[in-house]
Amino acid sequence: KTLELRNVSDLELYSQTDGTYKQHISLDSVPSNSETYFVKVKSSSFKDVYLPVASITEEIKNGQTVYKITAKAERLQQEQDNKYVDNFSFYLSKKATEETTNFTSFSNLVEAINRNPAGTYHLAASLNANEVELGQDDRSYIKQTFTGQLIGEKDG
Repeated sequence: KTLELRNVSDLELYSQTDGTYKQHISLDSVPSNSETYFVKVKSSSFKDVYLPVASITEEIKNGQTVYKITAKAERLQQEQDNKYVDNFSFYLSKKATEETTNFTSFSNLVEAINRNPAGTYHLAASLNANEVELGQDDRSYIKQTFTGQLIGEKDG
């Protein structure tokens, strides 16, 4: 029996370390061990599917550094250019190393606000808090009272 992935609505990359799962919205670099990573595939046509990652490679796409995530499973097929290939691939962005005013990474935003809680910060993408883990005794990502501005308007 073949597993065919169609009408995919969302893809999420996760890793597992010591029994803890972490979602990755972006990557800093190619992981040394891609065997601890898996992909959650969501679709309106089928239940969520979890696939092991076969490889993660760095590529340049449209002038930007991205990571190609390739998942493999026995008899897995993905339609690409009107033909079927025996794996499932998608791209994940490279995490911005430092952002000062426009933020695409939740972890970079948290670091900036903790450095300057009175600053003005603009959201440049949808952010996901899953990329940052709270410490065992922490109750908030922001350590001080935030007195600045967080602007989330699209296009300004």
